[in-house]
Amino acid sequence: MSIVGMRKNMKQWSKYLVWSLAIVFVIGIIGVSAPGAMFRDGGQSGQSGIVAKVNGEKISRVAFEKRVDEDTKKMAGDRVLTPIEELQIRGRVLDGLVDRALIMQAAKKERIRVSKRDVNRKVEELVDSQISQIKAELTAGYKGKNVDKLFQSELRKRNLTLNKVRYDIRKGIDANALREQLVVEKLFKSIAENIDKSEKAVRASFDEIKVSRITVGVDNRSDAQAKARAEEVAKKLRGGESFAALAKEYSDDPFKDDGGAVQGFIRMGMMEPELDAAIAKLAKVSDVSSPVKTSRGYVIIKLDGKRSALPADFNKPDKKKSYIEQYALVKGSDAQQTYFTDLKKNAKVEVIDLEMKGYEAIKAISTGPLVSTPEMKRAKLEVAISQFKKAAVAAEHDPRILARCYSTMAYLYDMLSKPGAFGTDKALRDKYAAEKEASLNAALDNGEANDLRLMRAEIYVDQGKYSNALEDLDVVSQNAYNDYAAHEQIISLCQKMKGSAEAARQIAVEKQWILDFKKNNPSGSGMAMPSP
Repeated sequence: MSIVGMRKNMKQWSKYLVWSLAIVFVIGIIGVSAPGAMFRDGGQSGQSGIVAKVNGEKISRVAFEKRVDEDTKKMAGDRVLTPIEELQIRGRVLDGLVDRALIMQAAKKERIRVSKRDVNRKVEELVDSQISQIKAELTAGYKGKNVDKLFQSELRKRNLTLNKVRYDIRKGIDANALREQLVVEKLFKSIAENIDKSEKAVRASFDEIKVSRITVGVDNRSDAQAKARAEEVAKKLRGGESFAALAKEYSDDPFKDDGGAVQGFIRMGMMEPELDAAIAKLAKVSDVSSPVKTSRGYVIIKLDGKRSALPADFNKPDKKKSYIEQYALVKGSDAQQTYFTDLKKNAKVEVIDLEMKGYEAIKAISTGPLVSTPEMKRAKLEVAISQFKKAAVAAEHDPRILARCYSTMAYLYDMLSKPGAFGTDKALRDKYAAEKEASLNAALDNGEANDLRLMRAEIYVDQGKYSNALEDLDVVSQNAYNDYAAHEQIISLCQKMKGSAEAARQIAVEKQWILDFKKNNPSGSGMAMPSP
Protein backbone atom coordinates (compact mmCIF):
# COMPACT_ATOMS: atom_id res chain seq x y z
CA MET A 1 0.00 0.00 0.00
CA SER A 2 1.33 3.45 -0.90
CA ILE A 3 1.90 6.14 1.70
CA VAL A 4 -0.96 8.10 0.19
CA GLY A 5 -3.17 5.03 0.56
CA MET A 6 -2.10 4.62 4.15
CA ARG A 7 -3.12 8.17 4.92
CA LYS A 8 -6.54 7.62 3.42
CA ASN A 9 -6.99 4.54 5.56
CA MET A 10 -4.88 5.47 8.55
CA LYS A 11 -7.20 4.19 11.26
CA GLN A 12 -7.53 0.80 9.60
CA TRP A 13 -3.88 0.67 8.57
CA SER A 14 -2.44 0.99 12.06
CA LYS A 15 -4.23 -2.20 13.05
CA TYR A 16 -3.88 -3.80 9.62
CA LEU A 17 -0.10 -3.78 9.59
CA VAL A 18 0.29 -5.56 12.90
CA TRP A 19 -2.45 -8.06 12.15
CA SER A 20 -1.28 -8.74 8.59
CA LEU A 21 2.16 -9.50 9.94
CA ALA A 22 0.68 -11.53 12.77
CA ILE A 23 -1.43 -13.66 10.45
CA VAL A 24 1.39 -16.13 9.94
CA PHE A 25 1.24 -16.79 13.68
CA VAL A 26 -2.53 -16.78 14.06
CA ILE A 27 -2.96 -19.62 11.57
CA GLY A 28 -2.73 -22.74 13.66
CA ILE A 29 -3.34 -21.18 17.08
CA ILE A 30 -6.61 -23.06 17.30
CA GLY A 31 -7.00 -26.59 16.01
CA VAL A 32 -3.43 -27.42 14.95
CA SER A 33 -2.89 -30.79 13.31
CA ALA A 34 0.29 -32.84 13.29
CA PRO A 35 2.65 -32.70 10.31
CA GLY A 36 2.09 -35.31 7.61
CA ALA A 37 4.26 -38.40 7.87
CA MET A 38 5.31 -38.11 4.22
CA PHE A 39 7.51 -35.11 5.10
CA ARG A 40 9.25 -36.46 8.19
CA ASP A 41 12.23 -37.83 6.27
CA GLY A 42 13.16 -34.57 4.58
CA GLY A 43 10.55 -33.98 1.91
CA GLN A 44 9.14 -35.49 -1.23
CA SER A 45 11.01 -36.76 -4.29
CA GLY A 46 14.44 -36.23 -2.78
CA GLN A 47 13.85 -32.57 -1.96
CA SER A 48 16.02 -30.93 0.64
CA GLY A 49 14.76 -30.97 4.22
CA ILE A 50 15.37 -27.20 4.27
CA VAL A 51 13.25 -24.90 2.11
CA ALA A 52 15.06 -21.63 2.84
CA LYS A 53 17.36 -19.83 5.26
CA VAL A 54 16.64 -16.42 6.76
CA ASN A 55 19.79 -14.79 8.13
CA GLY A 56 21.07 -18.33 8.64
CA GLU A 57 17.90 -19.57 10.39
CA LYS A 58 16.45 -22.62 8.65
CA ILE A 59 12.87 -22.98 7.44
CA SER A 60 12.28 -26.71 7.56
CA ARG A 61 10.36 -28.66 4.97
CA VAL A 62 8.19 -30.12 7.75
CA ALA A 63 7.03 -26.65 8.84
CA PHE A 64 6.62 -25.51 5.23
CA GLU A 65 4.59 -28.49 4.00
CA LYS A 66 2.46 -28.46 7.15
CA ARG A 67 1.45 -24.86 6.51
CA VAL A 68 0.95 -25.55 2.79
CA ASP A 69 -1.37 -28.42 3.65
CA GLU A 70 -3.40 -26.24 6.05
CA ASP A 71 -3.74 -23.37 3.55
CA THR A 72 -4.57 -25.71 0.69
CA LYS A 73 -7.44 -27.25 2.62
CA LYS A 74 -8.81 -23.81 3.49
CA MET A 75 -8.63 -22.55 -0.09
CA ALA A 76 -9.74 -25.70 -1.90
CA GLY A 77 -12.86 -26.58 0.04
CA ASP A 78 -14.49 -29.35 -1.97
CA ARG A 79 -12.70 -28.66 -5.26
CA VAL A 80 -9.33 -29.64 -6.70
CA LEU A 81 -6.89 -26.76 -7.05
CA THR A 82 -5.08 -26.12 -10.31
CA PRO A 83 -1.27 -26.50 -10.37
CA ILE A 84 -0.90 -22.72 -10.65
CA GLU A 85 -3.11 -22.21 -7.57
CA GLU A 86 -0.98 -24.75 -5.70
CA LEU A 87 2.18 -22.84 -6.63
CA GLN A 88 0.64 -19.55 -5.47
CA ILE A 89 -0.20 -21.08 -2.09
CA ARG A 90 3.31 -22.46 -1.70
CA GLY A 91 4.77 -19.08 -2.59
CA ARG A 92 2.56 -17.23 -0.11
CA VAL A 93 3.42 -19.73 2.62
CA LEU A 94 7.13 -19.25 2.01
CA ASP A 95 6.70 -15.46 2.11
CA GLY A 96 4.81 -15.79 5.40
CA LEU A 97 7.40 -18.04 7.01
CA VAL A 98 10.22 -15.75 5.91
CA ASP A 99 8.38 -12.75 7.39
CA ARG A 100 7.77 -14.70 10.59
CA ALA A 101 11.45 -15.54 10.95
CA LEU A 102 12.48 -11.93 10.33
CA ILE A 103 10.02 -10.57 12.89
CA MET A 104 10.94 -13.07 15.59
CA GLN A 105 14.65 -12.41 15.00
CA ALA A 106 13.97 -8.67 15.32
CA ALA A 107 11.94 -9.20 18.50
CA LYS A 108 14.80 -11.18 20.00
CA LYS A 109 17.26 -8.43 19.09
CA GLU A 110 14.96 -5.80 20.61
CA ARG A 111 14.57 -8.00 23.71
CA ILE A 112 10.81 -8.20 23.36
CA ARG A 113 9.48 -10.76 25.82
CA VAL A 114 6.05 -12.08 26.69
CA SER A 115 5.46 -13.73 30.06
CA LYS A 116 3.60 -16.96 30.67
CA ARG A 117 1.00 -14.90 32.57
CA ASP A 118 0.43 -12.76 29.43
CA VAL A 119 -0.08 -15.91 27.35
CA ASN A 120 -2.47 -17.43 29.89
CA ARG A 121 -4.47 -14.20 30.04
CA LYS A 122 -4.78 -14.17 26.24
CA VAL A 123 -5.78 -17.84 26.24
CA GLU A 124 -8.66 -17.07 28.61
CA GLU A 125 -9.71 -14.12 26.42
CA LEU A 126 -9.87 -16.45 23.42
CA VAL A 127 -11.81 -19.03 25.41
CA ASP A 128 -14.29 -16.37 26.59
CA SER A 129 -14.71 -15.16 23.02
CA GLN A 130 -15.44 -18.67 21.76
CA ILE A 131 -17.87 -19.31 24.60
CA SER A 132 -19.72 -16.07 23.79
CA GLN A 133 -20.10 -17.18 20.15
CA ILE A 134 -21.37 -20.62 21.14
CA LYS A 135 -23.76 -19.07 23.64
CA ALA A 136 -25.13 -16.66 21.01
CA GLU A 137 -25.73 -19.54 18.58
CA LEU A 138 -27.45 -21.81 21.11
CA THR A 139 -29.69 -19.06 22.48
CA ALA A 140 -30.39 -17.24 19.20
CA GLY A 141 -33.84 -15.63 19.17
CA TYR A 142 -34.37 -15.91 22.93
CA LYS A 143 -35.65 -12.63 24.42
CA GLY A 144 -35.95 -13.61 28.10
CA LYS A 145 -33.77 -12.62 31.04
CA ASN A 146 -32.40 -16.06 31.96
CA VAL A 147 -30.07 -16.46 28.99
CA ASP A 148 -27.38 -18.11 31.10
CA LYS A 149 -29.86 -20.67 32.38
CA LEU A 150 -31.02 -21.46 28.83
CA PHE A 151 -27.40 -21.79 27.70
CA GLN A 152 -26.66 -24.31 30.46
CA SER A 153 -29.79 -26.22 29.48
CA GLU A 154 -28.76 -26.33 25.83
CA LEU A 155 -25.34 -27.64 26.80
CA ARG A 156 -26.88 -30.42 28.93
CA LYS A 157 -29.02 -31.50 25.96
CA ARG A 158 -25.73 -32.13 24.17
CA ASN A 159 -24.19 -33.94 27.16
CA LEU A 160 -21.84 -31.02 27.76
CA THR A 161 -20.95 -28.74 30.65
CA LEU A 162 -19.54 -25.23 30.50
CA ASN A 163 -16.31 -26.41 32.11
CA LYS A 164 -15.95 -29.21 29.55
CA VAL A 165 -16.47 -26.79 26.65
CA ARG A 166 -13.94 -24.35 28.10
CA TYR A 167 -11.46 -27.20 28.59
CA ASP A 168 -11.83 -28.40 25.00
CA ILE A 169 -11.37 -24.88 23.60
CA ARG A 170 -8.35 -24.30 25.79
CA LYS A 171 -6.83 -27.62 24.76
CA GLY A 172 -7.13 -26.67 21.07
CA ILE A 173 -5.11 -23.45 21.46
CA ASP A 174 -1.43 -23.57 20.50
CA ALA A 175 0.20 -21.59 23.29
CA ASN A 176 3.51 -21.25 21.42
CA ALA A 177 1.84 -19.76 18.34
CA LEU A 178 -0.14 -17.45 20.59
CA ARG A 179 3.01 -16.33 22.38
CA GLU A 180 4.59 -15.44 19.03
CA GLN A 181 1.50 -13.44 18.05
CA LEU A 182 1.76 -11.46 21.29
CA VAL A 183 5.45 -10.84 20.65
CA VAL A 184 4.61 -9.39 17.21
CA GLU A 185 1.97 -7.10 18.67
CA LYS A 186 4.32 -5.94 21.41
CA LEU A 187 7.19 -5.30 18.98
CA PHE A 188 5.13 -3.20 16.58
CA LYS A 189 3.35 -1.38 19.37
CA SER A 190 6.74 -0.30 20.76
CA ILE A 191 7.78 0.95 17.31
CA ALA A 192 4.62 3.04 16.93
CA GLU A 193 4.96 4.46 20.44
CA ASN A 194 8.57 5.51 19.88
CA ILE A 195 7.81 8.27 17.36
CA ASP A 196 8.07 11.99 18.13
CA LYS A 197 4.51 13.12 18.91
CA SER A 198 5.40 16.59 20.12
CA GLU A 199 3.36 19.60 19.02
CA LYS A 200 6.42 20.89 17.15
CA ALA A 201 6.58 17.68 15.10
CA VAL A 202 2.85 17.80 14.38
CA ARG A 203 3.06 21.43 13.23
CA ALA A 204 6.01 20.58 10.97
CA SER A 205 3.97 17.80 9.38
CA PHE A 206 1.76 20.45 7.79
CA ASP A 207 4.69 21.98 5.92
CA GLU A 208 4.39 21.81 2.15
CA ILE A 209 7.26 21.76 -0.33
CA LYS A 210 7.83 22.32 -4.01
CA VAL A 211 10.73 20.41 -5.54
CA SER A 212 12.53 19.58 -8.74
CA ARG A 213 14.25 16.26 -9.25
CA ILE A 214 16.62 14.41 -11.51
CA THR A 215 16.09 10.67 -11.62
CA VAL A 216 18.78 8.38 -13.00
CA GLY A 217 16.85 5.14 -13.43
CA VAL A 218 17.94 1.52 -13.34
CA ASP A 219 15.44 0.35 -15.97
CA ASN A 220 18.01 -0.02 -18.72
CA ARG A 221 21.31 0.29 -16.86
CA SER A 222 22.96 -1.44 -13.92
CA ASP A 223 22.88 -0.01 -10.41
CA ALA A 224 26.57 0.82 -10.63
CA GLN A 225 26.08 2.64 -13.95
CA ALA A 226 23.13 4.60 -12.54
CA LYS A 227 25.10 5.58 -9.45
CA ALA A 228 28.07 6.75 -11.52
CA ARG A 229 25.79 8.78 -13.81
CA ALA A 230 24.04 10.39 -10.81
CA GLU A 231 27.38 11.29 -9.23
CA GLU A 232 28.45 12.85 -12.53
CA VAL A 233 25.30 15.04 -12.45
CA ALA A 234 25.96 15.98 -8.82
CA LYS A 235 29.50 17.05 -9.71
CA LYS A 236 28.19 19.26 -12.52
CA LEU A 237 25.66 20.83 -10.12
CA ARG A 238 28.41 21.60 -7.63
CA GLY A 239 30.28 23.23 -10.51
CA GLY A 240 27.40 25.63 -10.99
CA GLU A 241 25.62 24.13 -14.00
CA SER A 242 21.84 24.62 -14.35
CA PHE A 243 19.64 22.09 -12.58
CA ALA A 244 16.91 22.45 -15.23
CA ALA A 245 19.37 21.93 -18.10
CA LEU A 246 20.90 18.85 -16.47
CA ALA A 247 17.42 17.46 -15.77
CA LYS A 248 16.55 17.68 -19.47
CA GLU A 249 19.84 16.01 -20.44
CA TYR A 250 20.24 13.30 -17.79
CA SER A 251 16.91 12.61 -16.08
CA ASP A 252 14.68 9.57 -16.77
CA ASP A 253 11.88 11.29 -14.89
CA PRO A 254 8.58 12.28 -16.59
CA PHE A 255 9.19 15.85 -15.31
CA LYS A 256 12.49 16.20 -17.22
CA ASP A 257 11.00 18.42 -19.94
CA ASP A 258 9.92 20.87 -17.24
CA GLY A 259 13.46 21.05 -15.91
CA GLY A 260 12.66 18.42 -13.32
CA ALA A 261 10.01 20.55 -11.60
CA VAL A 262 7.33 18.50 -9.85
CA GLN A 263 3.99 20.26 -10.34
CA GLY A 264 2.56 22.07 -7.31
CA PHE A 265 3.22 21.92 -3.57
CA ILE A 266 3.08 18.59 -1.75
CA ARG A 267 2.95 17.69 1.95
CA MET A 268 6.11 16.62 3.65
CA GLY A 269 6.15 12.86 4.08
CA MET A 270 4.29 12.10 0.86
CA MET A 271 7.36 10.94 -1.08
CA GLU A 272 9.51 7.85 -0.59
CA PRO A 273 11.05 7.74 2.91
CA GLU A 274 14.58 8.10 1.50
CA LEU A 275 13.58 11.28 -0.38
CA ASP A 276 11.69 12.69 2.62
CA ALA A 277 14.82 12.24 4.73
CA ALA A 278 16.96 13.99 2.11
CA ILE A 279 14.48 16.88 1.75
CA ALA A 280 14.40 17.39 5.53
CA LYS A 281 18.15 18.16 5.39
CA LEU A 282 17.72 20.94 2.82
CA ALA A 283 17.87 24.12 4.91
CA LYS A 284 16.81 26.74 2.38
CA VAL A 285 15.19 27.17 -1.01
CA SER A 286 17.53 26.30 -3.92
CA ASP A 287 19.51 23.77 -1.82
CA VAL A 288 20.28 20.52 -3.67
CA SER A 289 20.65 17.02 -2.20
CA SER A 290 23.29 14.45 -2.95
CA PRO A 291 22.15 11.44 -5.05
CA VAL A 292 19.63 9.39 -3.05
CA LYS A 293 19.14 5.70 -3.80
CA THR A 294 15.47 4.71 -4.24
CA SER A 295 13.54 1.82 -5.77
CA ARG A 296 13.56 3.66 -9.13
CA GLY A 297 17.26 4.49 -9.17
CA TYR A 298 19.21 7.50 -7.95
CA VAL A 299 17.40 10.82 -7.34
CA ILE A 300 18.76 14.33 -6.83
CA ILE A 301 16.31 16.78 -5.24
CA LYS A 302 16.29 20.59 -5.37
CA LEU A 303 14.10 22.53 -2.94
CA ASP A 304 12.13 25.13 -4.93
CA GLY A 305 9.75 26.34 -2.22
CA LYS A 306 8.42 25.73 1.28
CA ARG A 307 5.30 26.89 3.10
CA SER A 308 3.10 26.00 6.06
CA ALA A 309 -0.44 24.71 5.54
CA LEU A 310 -1.35 24.59 9.23
CA PRO A 311 -5.14 24.37 9.62
CA ALA A 312 -6.77 27.58 10.89
CA ASP A 313 -8.39 25.69 13.79
CA PHE A 314 -5.19 23.93 14.90
CA ASN A 315 -4.88 25.92 18.15
CA LYS A 316 -8.38 25.02 19.36
CA PRO A 317 -7.75 22.54 22.22
CA ASP A 318 -10.11 19.81 21.01
CA LYS A 319 -8.91 20.17 17.40
CA LYS A 320 -5.26 20.17 18.41
CA LYS A 321 -5.79 16.94 20.32
CA SER A 322 -7.47 15.39 17.30
CA TYR A 323 -4.64 16.47 14.97
CA ILE A 324 -2.03 15.04 17.33
CA GLU A 325 -3.88 11.72 17.61
CA GLN A 326 -4.26 11.57 13.84
CA TYR A 327 -0.57 12.34 13.39
CA ALA A 328 0.37 9.60 15.86
CA LEU A 329 -1.70 7.05 13.93
CA VAL A 330 -0.16 7.96 10.58
CA LYS A 331 3.41 8.30 11.80
CA GLY A 332 3.11 5.18 13.94
CA SER A 333 2.02 3.11 10.95
CA ASP A 334 4.72 4.80 8.82
CA ALA A 335 7.32 3.77 11.40
CA GLN A 336 6.01 0.20 11.51
CA GLN A 337 6.01 -0.06 7.74
CA THR A 338 9.51 1.40 7.43
CA TYR A 339 10.81 -0.92 10.15
CA PHE A 340 9.40 -4.00 8.44
CA THR A 341 10.57 -2.85 4.99
CA ASP A 342 14.09 -2.35 6.34
CA LEU A 343 14.02 -5.79 7.92
CA LYS A 344 13.26 -7.34 4.54
CA LYS A 345 15.70 -5.13 2.64
CA ASN A 346 18.61 -5.94 4.97
CA ALA A 347 17.81 -9.64 5.36
CA LYS A 348 19.87 -12.40 3.82
CA VAL A 349 17.26 -14.83 2.47
CA GLU A 350 18.57 -17.94 0.76
CA VAL A 351 15.89 -19.99 -1.00
CA ILE A 352 16.99 -23.61 -1.36
CA ASP A 353 13.85 -25.28 -2.74
CA LEU A 354 14.23 -25.22 -6.54
CA GLU A 355 10.53 -24.69 -7.24
CA MET A 356 10.43 -21.78 -4.83
CA LYS A 357 13.49 -20.32 -6.55
CA GLY A 358 11.32 -20.17 -9.66
CA TYR A 359 8.57 -18.47 -7.68
CA GLU A 360 11.07 -15.92 -6.34
CA ALA A 361 12.29 -15.24 -9.89
CA ILE A 362 8.72 -14.47 -11.00
CA LYS A 363 8.16 -12.30 -7.92
CA ALA A 364 11.33 -10.35 -8.69
CA ILE A 365 9.86 -9.31 -12.04
CA SER A 366 6.95 -7.52 -10.38
CA THR A 367 8.54 -6.37 -7.12
CA GLY A 368 12.08 -5.54 -8.24
CA PRO A 369 13.28 -2.48 -10.16
CA LEU A 370 11.13 -1.63 -13.17
CA VAL A 371 12.43 -3.26 -16.34
CA SER A 372 11.71 -1.24 -19.46
CA THR A 373 13.64 -2.66 -22.41
CA PRO A 374 12.10 -5.68 -24.20
CA GLU A 375 15.38 -7.58 -23.98
CA MET A 376 15.61 -7.12 -20.20
CA LYS A 377 11.99 -8.20 -19.74
CA ARG A 378 12.64 -11.30 -21.80
CA ALA A 379 15.81 -12.10 -19.84
CA LYS A 380 13.87 -11.90 -16.54
CA LEU A 381 11.23 -14.34 -17.81
CA GLU A 382 13.89 -16.73 -19.11
CA VAL A 383 15.59 -16.74 -15.70
CA ALA A 384 12.28 -17.82 -14.10
CA ILE A 385 11.78 -20.52 -16.75
CA SER A 386 15.28 -21.90 -16.18
CA GLN A 387 14.58 -22.23 -12.44
CA PHE A 388 11.39 -24.20 -13.07
CA LYS A 389 13.23 -26.43 -15.55
CA LYS A 390 15.78 -27.26 -12.84
CA ALA A 391 12.96 -27.95 -10.37
CA ALA A 392 11.23 -30.26 -12.88
CA VAL A 393 14.44 -32.23 -13.47
CA ALA A 394 15.02 -32.59 -9.72
CA ALA A 395 11.40 -33.62 -9.10
CA GLU A 396 12.08 -37.12 -10.46
CA HIS A 397 8.61 -38.62 -10.87
CA ASP A 398 6.55 -36.45 -8.53
CA PRO A 399 3.52 -35.53 -10.66
CA ARG A 400 2.38 -32.61 -8.49
CA ILE A 401 5.72 -30.81 -8.68
CA LEU A 402 6.00 -31.54 -12.40
CA ALA A 403 2.47 -30.25 -13.03
CA ARG A 404 3.20 -27.02 -11.16
CA CYS A 405 6.53 -26.42 -12.92
CA TYR A 406 5.34 -27.17 -16.45
CA SER A 407 2.09 -25.22 -15.95
CA THR A 408 4.05 -22.14 -14.93
CA MET A 409 6.50 -22.59 -17.79
CA ALA A 410 3.56 -22.83 -20.24
CA TYR A 411 2.22 -19.47 -19.07
CA LEU A 412 5.65 -17.84 -19.24
CA TYR A 413 6.27 -19.21 -22.75
CA ASP A 414 2.79 -18.00 -23.73
CA MET A 415 3.82 -14.46 -22.73
CA LEU A 416 7.06 -14.72 -24.69
CA SER A 417 5.35 -16.08 -27.80
CA LYS A 418 3.22 -12.94 -28.17
CA PRO A 419 4.44 -10.33 -30.68
CA GLY A 420 5.45 -6.82 -29.64
CA ALA A 421 6.32 -6.89 -25.94
CA PHE A 422 9.71 -8.63 -25.89
CA GLY A 423 11.48 -7.54 -29.06
CA THR A 424 11.36 -11.01 -30.59
CA ASP A 425 11.34 -11.92 -34.28
CA LYS A 426 9.00 -14.54 -35.73
CA ALA A 427 11.55 -17.35 -35.50
CA LEU A 428 12.07 -16.78 -31.77
CA ARG A 429 8.32 -16.45 -31.14
CA ASP A 430 7.75 -19.74 -32.98
CA LYS A 431 10.40 -21.35 -30.76
CA TYR A 432 8.63 -20.07 -27.64
CA ALA A 433 5.28 -21.29 -29.00
CA ALA A 434 6.72 -24.77 -29.48
CA GLU A 435 8.09 -24.71 -25.92
CA LYS A 436 4.68 -23.57 -24.68
CA GLU A 437 2.98 -26.55 -26.36
CA ALA A 438 5.57 -28.99 -24.98
CA SER A 439 5.11 -27.54 -21.48
CA LEU A 440 1.32 -27.83 -21.74
CA ASN A 441 1.62 -31.48 -22.77
CA ALA A 442 3.97 -32.21 -19.86
CA ALA A 443 1.75 -30.34 -17.39
CA LEU A 444 -1.39 -32.22 -18.48
CA ASP A 445 0.49 -35.54 -18.36
CA ASN A 446 1.02 -34.89 -14.66
CA GLY A 447 -2.04 -32.89 -13.59
CA GLU A 448 -5.38 -31.48 -14.66
CA ALA A 449 -6.54 -27.90 -15.17
CA ASN A 450 -9.22 -26.44 -17.42
CA ASP A 451 -7.18 -23.34 -18.20
CA LEU A 452 -4.33 -25.50 -19.53
CA ARG A 453 -6.66 -27.62 -21.66
CA LEU A 454 -8.29 -24.51 -23.10
CA MET A 455 -4.87 -23.10 -23.91
CA ARG A 456 -3.82 -26.33 -25.63
CA ALA A 457 -7.14 -26.60 -27.46
CA GLU A 458 -6.55 -23.13 -28.89
CA ILE A 459 -3.17 -24.30 -30.22
CA TYR A 460 -4.79 -27.38 -31.80
CA VAL A 461 -7.48 -25.20 -33.43
CA ASP A 462 -4.82 -22.92 -34.93
CA GLN A 463 -2.97 -26.01 -36.21
CA GLY A 464 -6.16 -27.44 -37.72
CA LYS A 465 -6.08 -30.44 -35.37
CA TYR A 466 -9.79 -30.25 -34.62
CA SER A 467 -10.18 -33.76 -33.20
CA ASN A 468 -7.41 -33.11 -30.64
CA ALA A 469 -8.97 -29.78 -29.74
CA LEU A 470 -12.40 -31.34 -29.27
CA GLU A 471 -10.98 -34.01 -26.97
CA ASP A 472 -9.59 -31.31 -24.68
CA LEU A 473 -12.77 -29.24 -24.87
CA ASP A 474 -14.92 -32.25 -23.98
CA VAL A 475 -12.83 -32.78 -20.83
CA VAL A 476 -13.16 -29.09 -19.95
CA SER A 477 -16.93 -29.23 -20.48
CA GLN A 478 -17.26 -32.18 -18.09
CA ASN A 479 -15.03 -30.58 -15.46
CA ALA A 480 -16.30 -27.00 -15.72
CA TYR A 481 -19.33 -27.47 -13.44
CA ASN A 482 -20.65 -23.96 -12.74
CA ASP A 483 -17.76 -22.20 -14.49
CA TYR A 484 -19.88 -20.19 -16.92
CA ALA A 485 -16.87 -18.52 -18.55
CA ALA A 486 -15.28 -21.87 -19.41
CA HIS A 487 -18.39 -22.99 -21.30
CA GLU A 488 -18.37 -19.72 -23.23
CA GLN A 489 -14.70 -20.24 -24.13
CA ILE A 490 -15.54 -23.70 -25.43
CA ILE A 491 -18.19 -22.19 -27.71
CA SER A 492 -15.74 -19.53 -28.91
CA LEU A 493 -13.10 -22.11 -29.83
CA CYS A 494 -15.62 -24.44 -31.48
CA GLN A 495 -16.88 -21.57 -33.64
CA LYS A 496 -13.38 -21.30 -35.12
CA MET A 497 -13.57 -24.90 -36.38
CA LYS A 498 -15.35 -24.10 -39.61
CA GLY A 499 -17.10 -27.06 -41.22
CA SER A 500 -16.64 -29.41 -38.24
CA ALA A 501 -19.87 -31.29 -37.45
CA GLU A 502 -18.40 -32.39 -34.08
CA ALA A 503 -17.66 -28.78 -33.19
CA ALA A 504 -21.24 -27.79 -34.10
CA ARG A 505 -22.58 -30.56 -31.84
CA GLN A 506 -20.32 -29.37 -29.00
CA ILE A 507 -21.63 -25.81 -29.46
CA ALA A 508 -25.20 -27.11 -29.13
CA VAL A 509 -24.25 -28.95 -25.91
CA GLU A 510 -22.64 -25.83 -24.43
CA LYS A 511 -25.54 -23.55 -25.39
CA GLN A 512 -27.97 -25.94 -23.75
CA TRP A 513 -25.81 -25.93 -20.62
CA ILE A 514 -25.90 -22.12 -20.58
CA LEU A 515 -29.69 -22.08 -20.99
CA ASP A 516 -30.08 -24.56 -18.15
CA PHE A 517 -27.67 -22.59 -16.00
CA LYS A 518 -29.55 -19.34 -16.51
CA LYS A 519 -32.86 -21.09 -15.81
CA ASN A 520 -31.58 -22.61 -12.56
CA ASN A 521 -29.63 -19.51 -11.53
CA PRO A 522 -31.82 -16.53 -12.41
CA SER A 523 -29.86 -14.24 -10.11
CA GLY A 524 -26.53 -15.38 -11.47
CA SER A 525 -25.57 -17.29 -8.31
CA GLY A 526 -22.65 -19.66 -8.48
CA MET A 527 -19.66 -18.71 -10.58
CA ALA A 528 -19.65 -15.10 -11.78
CA MET A 529 -21.27 -14.62 -15.16
CA PRO A 530 -19.71 -12.24 -17.67
CA SER A 531 -21.35 -8.87 -18.19
CA PRO A 532 -23.61 -8.67 -21.25
